[in-house]
Amino acid sequence: MRILQIFNRYLERGGEEVFVEFTTRELSRRHIVHNLTFRSRDWVEAGVFEKALHPFWMFWNPRSLRQLRDDIDSFRPDIVLIHNIFPAGSLQCYQEIMDRGIPLIQYIHNFRPFSVNGYCWVNGRLARDGLNDRYWDEIANGSWQNSRIKTFWFAAVLKTGHLLGIWDSVPQWIAVSEFMRGKFISAGIEPEKITTLRHLISVSKRPEAISSESDVFVYIGRISNEKGLGVLIEAWRAHEGSRNDGRLVIAGSGPLVPWLEEEILSLRRAEYIGFASGEETRKLIASSLAVIIPSVWWEPLGLVVFEAYDQCKPVMAAETGGLLDTVWHGKTGWQHPPGNCAILSEQLAEVLDNKAEAATRGLAGREWLEKNGNPEAWLDGFDRIAMRALHRHDDRKIEP
Repeated sequence: MRILQIFNRYLERGGEEVFVEFTTRELSRRHIVHNLTFRSRDWVEAGVFEKALHPFWMFWNPRSLRQLRDDIDSFRPDIVLIHNIFPAGSLQCYQEIMDRGIPLIQYIHNFRPFSVNGYCWVNGRLARDGLNDRYWDEIANGSWQNSRIKTFWFAAVLKTGHLLGIWDSVPQWIAVSEFMRGKFISAGIEPEKITTLRHLISVSKRPEAISSESDVFVYIGRISNEKGLGVLIEAWRAHEGSRNDGRLVIAGSGPLVPWLEEEILSLRRAEYIGFASGEETRKLIASSLAVIIPSVWWEPLGLVVFEAYDQCKPVMAAETGGLLDTVWHGKTGWQHPPGNCAILSEQLAEVLDNKAEAATRGLAGREWLEKNGNPEAWLDGFDRIAMRALHRHDDRKIEP
């Protein structure tokens, strides 16, 4: 197949971008892949006049439409795979693809089009109304770019998509976890249109020696409220207040960096090292005792879980979202109720007191990854979804 893959690159590199690179590499082993990439940074760096047009361009962006049309005309795709199209793309891109009669697959990485900011999260709590096409909670709290006006406008774009039936017309959706599939079905997506296909990473060679001597816990991810950084800091503060062992290393970037840098100053054995990716991330995980994912929102999946298992490390995760699909308490790691600092602190002590058990659970995670992280199986799953999209498209063409 000839696959046109569309992605809007965020200001900060994250797990979604890493996975788009994975799909490009893996899909190219069987198919011909062409990437159309929009960039949020182009909007941030635009001139004053152009910025004034951005709200309207979220509905109809002549520049992104021209790029899309040129790529369709030159590449002639059999199918279009969209990861993310906003804000530098536009709602009209969906309509253009459908008007051209090209089957479309939407990859679900977050909660759009049922959440303006994609997180279903405002002011330290879940905002569930978007699953019923109601965005007022997010608007009232300025959930997107800390602006009520911008949030209102983006909500209007998403609502227009609902009113025009664009989201209902997408023939196939790919959910990254069973949790996400369930949420999108509850929001109105037809069950037969949405299939779970977990993210993958390229599994490296298993480490020859697995050390359990480290006393380092690592957090790698976005530095933001929904990721549970406040929970992690309070749990670590309680740990330092009762014990003199263990170290915490935090890596990432995001809006809470200034707050985090201040909090770190009051801790004795915690360190913030800034953004990390690639080989730096791999080495950081490899030198750790366990990886912590204290998310308080509905985490869609958590790519860092796979990165931890790849290095035979257990995961200490909140019982939320897609993390329920990949972390098993007592087998591949530890789980705590979202937001529960006390239990997370207790588990930190438990891991330090039984490093051999941590190594055992990390190895179990590696074995699970080797069994379930097969790129060939992922490709087979994608091909089945693509064929359903093609068949659904053909069935529509012959309907009276």
